[in-house]
Amino acid sequence: MNRVLTGADRFCAAAGMLAERSVVLVELRGPDGITRRLSARTTDLPGELRRSAPGATLLSSDGSIRVEIRADELHWVEGLEGTRRHEG
Repeated sequence: MNRVLTGADRFCAAAGMLAERSVVLVELRGPDGITRRLSARTTDLPGELRRSAPGATLLSSDGSIRVEIRADELHWVEGLEGTRRHEG
């Protein structure tokens, strides 16, 4: 499933969608290549997404969900099992 999230509530919407899918751990990968592991349930994910630079990517720990952070929208891509290790 691919979705484009727009509007001021896009960060909360993405965090809510992760919670609905019972995602516990995520990796936030900055455009500079620095990766941070975050607990999805205890971290302010909307705030982390809002503060992330365009080009950053949020990945679920199992690699099945990727959220690409763009300047004015988030690109949600789901159904990626087995592809996480191949992304650069």
